[in-house]
Amino acid sequence: MAGFIAAGLVRIGVVRADDADATAPGIKALAEALKDSDDDVRKNAALSLGRFGPKAEPAVPALVAALKDKVVDVRGASAVALGRIGPGAKEAARPLADLLKDKEPDIRGAAGLALARIGKGASAAVPTLLDVAKRDDTLSAVYARGALAVLDDKPDPHVAAIAEALADKMADVRGAAAYVLAELGPAAKSAVPALVKALGDDEVDVRRGVARALAEIGSAASGELPNLIEALKDHDATVRSQLILTLASIGPPAKIALPQLIELTTDKSLDVRGSAVYALGEIGWADKSVVSALSKALKDGDAEIRKAAATAMGKLENDENQ
Repeated sequence: MAGFIAAGLVRIGVVRADDADATAPGIKALAEALKDSDDDVRKNAALSLGRFGPKAEPAVPALVAALKDKVVDVRGASAVALGRIGPGAKEAARPLADLLKDKEPDIRGAAGLALARIGKGASAAVPTLLDVAKRDDTLSAVYARGALAVLDDKPDPHVAAIAEALADKMADVRGAAAYVLAELGPAAKSAVPALVKALGDDEVDVRRGVARALAEIGSAASGELPNLIEALKDHDATVRSQLILTLASIGPPAKIALPQLIELTTDKSLDVRGSAVYALGEIGWADKSVVSALSKALKDGDAEIRKAAATAMGKLENDENQ
C-alpha cells in the first residue's frame, strides 16, 4: 500500500493540534498550500491537514479540489486527509466516489477507506460503491465493500465478501482485504474464521495484515484461541506481536495461552516482549509462573519493558478472585 495511505492512517502527529484557536491559521495556510506549484508541498500540506483530524474541517473544500490533482500522491494524501477529518467531510462523498474510478489502485483504496471513515454522512456515495462492488476489479470491490459495511444497515454481506477475498489468488487483494477488516474492527467479527485461516498465508505482509485485523477485532476472536496460540509460532515478529495483542483483548479467557506468553516475554523482539508483558497484565492471572516472568521483565534492558512489567504486575489477581 502506498506510503501516503499508511502515513495518513497511522495516528501520528508531526503537527500538534491541541488548540482549535491556535491551529486555525495553520489550517488555513495549509489549505492554501494545496495550490502550491511544488508537488511535494501539496502532498505534505494534505498529509498535515489529515493529522489535524476533525479540526481541519474548514479545509474540506480545498481538499476536495485537490482530489483532482494531476499528481497521484497528492490525490491520495487528500483522500486520506478527508477520511481523517471524518463525518465533517461529508460534502466530499461524491468526489471521493468518483475517485473510486481512478486509474491508480491505491487511490481507489484511499477513497474507499475515506468514505468508510466519514461514515453515514457519505450516503451519497452508496450508488457508486454498489456499482464498484459488483465489478470484476476485486481490489476495488474490497475497498468499496469496506465502505458499504459502514454505510449499509446490513453490513454482514459486505464483511463476508471481504473475508472471501482473503483467499484470492492475488496477494495484493488478500492484503487489502485484511487491511479493510482491520479498519472495520469489531464490526468485522464474522470474518474471524476466515482471518484465522489466512494466518497460514505464504506472504508475510498478508499475515501481518491478518494479525492486525484480529487484534483490532479483539475479544470476538475468543472462539479461536487454540488456533491463535498455534500461530504464535510465526517467524515474523510483527505477526507474533499482533496476535499477542489479540490475546490481550480477549483477557482472562486467554489464560490457556499463559505458557506461550511467558516464553515470549524473553523473545528477541522488543515489540514481542512488550506485547507479551502487556498481555499477561490484561489476562490478570496471578500464577506463580506469571509473577516470575514479570519479575524478570522488571530487569529487562529496555525501560519501556520494565515500565510495562510494573504496570502488568499491578493488574494480577489471585486465582480465587477470577
